[in-house]
Amino acid sequence: MQSAIEWTSLIKPESAPDLISIEHNGEKGTTVTKLLKVNKPDGSIHYVGTPTKNGRPGRYNLIVETNGFIIGSAAMNFIANGGWSPGDSKPSHTVKCKHREEFVRKFVSTAIVHQGLSNMDELVEDMEQQTGLKVVAGVITEGDEIDLGLIGAKAHIVELAINKHYRFEIDVAKHISRWVQTSYATVIPGEWDSGSAEVATTSALSYGHVALMRRHGLRFKKVRMARKTATG
Repeated sequence: MQSAIEWTSLIKPESAPDLISIEHNGEKGTTVTKLLKVNKPDGSIHYVGTPTKNGRPGRYNLIVETNGFIIGSAAMNFIANGGWSPGDSKPSHTVKCKHREEFVRKFVSTAIVHQGLSNMDELVEDMEQQTGLKVVAGVITEGDEIDLGLIGAKAHIVELAINKHYRFEIDVAKHISRWVQTSYATVIPGEWDSGSAEVATTSALSYGHVALMRRHGLRFKKVRMARKTATG
């Protein structure tokens, strides 16, 4: 097996792929981890991603350095276990080490093979899937940063977009419709009111969603459903 120093010399920051996808067979199933390249302040890079099982993301992120060093014990447990179900216990140290070594080998070999190849289309698609927002070329403004924080966008996704000179088109009404069924309430311009607060509460919205709507001068309007009357 190659040493960490040799691996580091083989993975060049300037030509390393922007996205590395690792499929891994854990103890109880297969996970997929899409790792995005993030530039660090010192000029080096590392990769960040959230392991998923059957398309559903785990709760925690994984950081993989170019020398194969992994940060994120909880995410690695998810990968080694092959997902997470109620009642599952953490994998043993031996099991976890076995899967970590295998995962690192896949990561390093994929990074080396795909150096210099452009996968920006796949990268943009992944950022859109993770945020639910359209990604376009441009500069993220201070106002965009506030909105992205209220939406709950993950830090490494925003950092990646900034590094790659992309921005997110934030359609607040469209974003909120992901959380509130349009058959229940619609988003319209107007001052926030008690009816809007009721919709937010019954729809279990976060305060970030509420603050986002108020910041953009939006409120909810309940959809009136015609009541059916019984006939004798």
